[in-house]
Amino acid sequence: MNTLYLILKFIIGGSVILGITLLANHIHPKWGGIIAVAPIITTLSIIFVKYETNLQTTQQLILSAIYFIIPTLIFLIIMYFLLNKLNLIYSFLIAYVVWGIIVFIIQKIIN
Repeated sequence: MNTLYLILKFIIGGSVILGITLLANHIHPKWGGIIAVAPIITTLSIIFVKYETNLQTTQQLILSAIYFIIPTLIFLIIMYFLLNKLNLIYSFLIAYVVWGIIVFIIQKIIN
């Protein structure tokens, strides 16, 4: 794979994260949240996977993303409520453990 192509993918991903943090910090957290959950990364991933592979792989990526939205939603809900009770590190730790368990369960179900 071309090094310039990899750098382009890295810059695009980093730009999205930068945009989210700038919006959240300087405009309003709502706008950062909208961009954070917008299908920007999914869209970019679909484009790159389709370009690099084939239709079947791209469709499988989309289907997997649909399944794994569930643990991500639960992760965000847990983070929201735990931040009132615990510090950031513990909130992330618990949310990621629960996320990982749910990902494992979904992966076993769909295989």
